[in-house]
Amino acid sequence: MKKGVGKEPEMASRRNTTKIPPQRAGEPTDVMTWIEGIERDDPAFAAMVAEEKKRLNLGDRIRKIREDQGLTQAEVARRAFTSQSMVARIESGSHDNLRIETLLRLARALGLELEIELRRSKKRSGRALRTV
Repeated sequence: MKKGVGKEPEMASRRNTTKIPPQRAGEPTDVMTWIEGIERDDPAFAAMVAEEKKRLNLGDRIRKIREDQGLTQAEVARRAFTSQSMVARIESGSHDNLRIETLLRLARALGLELEIELRRSKKRSGRALRTV
């Protein structure tokens, strides 16, 4: 058996007691309320959601800038010396291990500067989060 095949992710194996709010007739389920409830009960899940929101926000910003400039993903990819599929993954937030070098090339391709800011955490634990 291949490594990792057949195993559930750590988060998926946890039993979650938070219920999705009932759906009223004609209204969509309020998934954000459900997620916020889980975040309150599970700090590890809250950290994962925060990271995912950052990834999606970055991708949305890049997509909007690209569209405002009237560029296609392929044009940006060519200018940034990367693939169109990489630009698509970044814009959709489905990228893993995005390198600063790639972001720098994307910024230059869009006529932008890349600025990285470190701020004091609200949590102030003094330790970095460990990702597995």
